[in-house]
Amino acid sequence: MAGWVKVCLEVLKGVDLPSPLVENGEVVATIHCHEDLDLAAQGAMEAMARLLTELAGLPVHEAGMLMSAVGQLRICQVVDPQKTCRMGFPNWVSEKHGSALERIHRTSA
Repeated sequence: MAGWVKVCLEVLKGVDLPSPLVENGEVVATIHCHEDLDLAAQGAMEAMARLLTELAGLPVHEAGMLMSAVGQLRICQVVDPQKTCRMGFPNWVSEKHGSALERIHRTSA
């Protein structure tokens, strides 16, 4: 299907992100690719866990519970030899615990 997309990119200097990070008005998501679909999913989940613990400052047990309760693990594509998964985390939840992206932006400023 043909279409147009407007994308806004931002370089965050001095920030070590665990994986590509996508954010829109509803979710922040980590993305991971691997030839094995299970490992792509695991990589996306581990990157989100790192984002929530190291960059957003949540305790490991709290990040794990939140990911289990409201995390959105999705398969993005399986057409290429590399499979792609994303782990989304709703912004409304992260705003209650301090926005992960807000903390990342402060770190890079």
